[in-house]
Amino acid sequence: MLMKKIFSFAILLAGTLHALNAGDMKPVSTKIATPAEQKITATNSEVITSTPEGTLIDPLYCASEASYFIYSSALVSMSNNGYAGAMVRTDDAIYIRNIISQYSSSYTYWVKGDIGEDGSVTFQFPQLIYHNDANPASDRYVAMLTPHVNGESITLEAEEGNCDLRMKWEGNRLVQVIPEIADPTAKKYAGMIGLIDSSGDFKSFGELGISYKVADLKPLEAPADIQTSRYIFNYRDGDRELKSNVITIGTSGNEVWFKGLNTFIPEAWVKGTLNNGVVSIPSTYTGIYDGYLTYVTGLSDDNKRLVTPLTLTKTDQDYTADATVFINIGDETVDLNSNRVFKQGTMTPYIEGTKTPTTPVIDTSEEGTEAFDENEGMGALIFTFDPVDTEGYPLDQSKLYYNIYSNGKLHTFNKDLYGLDQDMTDIPYAFQSDFIMSMYGYFFVFFLEDMDSIGVRAVYKDGDNTTYSGIATYHFRESGIDAATVASQAVSEEYLNLNGQKVANPDKGIYIKIMHYPDGSRKACKVAIH
Repeated sequence: MLMKKIFSFAILLAGTLHALNAGDMKPVSTKIATPAEQKITATNSEVITSTPEGTLIDPLYCASEASYFIYSSALVSMSNNGYAGAMVRTDDAIYIRNIISQYSSSYTYWVKGDIGEDGSVTFQFPQLIYHNDANPASDRYVAMLTPHVNGESITLEAEEGNCDLRMKWEGNRLVQVIPEIADPTAKKYAGMIGLIDSSGDFKSFGELGISYKVADLKPLEAPADIQTSRYIFNYRDGDRELKSNVITIGTSGNEVWFKGLNTFIPEAWVKGTLNNGVVSIPSTYTGIYDGYLTYVTGLSDDNKRLVTPLTLTKTDQDYTADATVFINIGDETVDLNSNRVFKQGTMTPYIEGTKTPTTPVIDTSEEGTEAFDENEGMGALIFTFDPVDTEGYPLDQSKLYYNIYSNGKLHTFNKDLYGLDQDMTDIPYAFQSDFIMSMYGYFFVFFLEDMDSIGVRAVYKDGDNTTYSGIATYHFRESGIDAATVASQAVSEEYLNLNGQKVANPDKGIYIKIMHYPDGSRKACKVAIH
């Protein structure tokens, strides 16, 4: 049960939170067939792993009409605009780093292209990009692939003498020249460059319709004389959920600077110009996250067009966004994901002062918290934790943490046991690891030790002030009485709405019910009132 739960949460997290989710994955209605075995002869004898000499362009704006990979013996494709790469230019050559974008971001390799008299660039393939002396069978090459379609099956193979990549300049962009293929059923795969082994067998990853735009990509730096203050940014996300973040707004003359609009890179600045009560913000590069180039821009109401400049209406000290604020991958096409959409945005001054976070609420439903299971070697604590104080006022998530309690004592997550960089007691609000996860306000902590009770409290570190919520506790065992028996001994109960605010007289809807016990512990569950 627990292993199924942790696997399900990991899949959900991979598809939602982490990320940026560049492009929609689309299955291609073909199956991969094995080509006739051949022997590949590389045009280079050694892998280029160090940055070549020349003019370095890093980051480089990269795009592919389609990135391909194999899943369940079939091709899957996704559009891929705005991923980060690098280029080195010399008088007679161009080098591209990690030309197959989906292949091992932890491993660096370069491929070389020769500049022709007309300025075009030819990458003579196959080029060796990975070699291991201890295991030559693991050698990997990059080559242009020739597609052959037979019914629902496709064979992708590198044909000796016909596997070079050709590119040409169009303004500041180096663009792939797609070769002509007579077979109409294979034409949509024409120009795919892919990863192959020494036999020419396609190995999972490919790119088609690649281009590289040379641009000056540097995040903005705010001026030294900027006068800043904190603001609450209230908005609805792509799922229409009401959310809040603490951001920084600064002014310098008619310039208005915003820090924190990119929630993936909260330290990034965006600059607008104030004129007649309206702040105009151009599409702004804000840095690299998870291998992709991020921009803050506007989004149309139908989510189909980028809106630039994004405008905000200023009244007194408040700002109201005139369009959806959007964190996009690249600055050319809409790459939609609900966790990068900020609709109906308003910004109001942050009320300073000591704030106490609300107490987390433990999920005790059938699908919620579970005791340690010896067979599976773990248990699960699941709880909700809204980033607000006891008055319902939003808190700065970058200053919000939580602690876990085991048998009433502060629990330390051992770095070796839990695969962490260091031992942890204060867990950041947005922290993710193999055993500590969060999604849509739910938190999942998988613990590896048996215990009688588990608890959680919120921690808010604001400058020199640190405040703590109460400790929510769940008892797996208590003096021989299990949690179900303890539940019958509740002395009082209260209700919270899904924003964590107390409701004295709950009407119809879904609430979190908190039961209080004589020993001061609490138990929570979701209830529906009809």
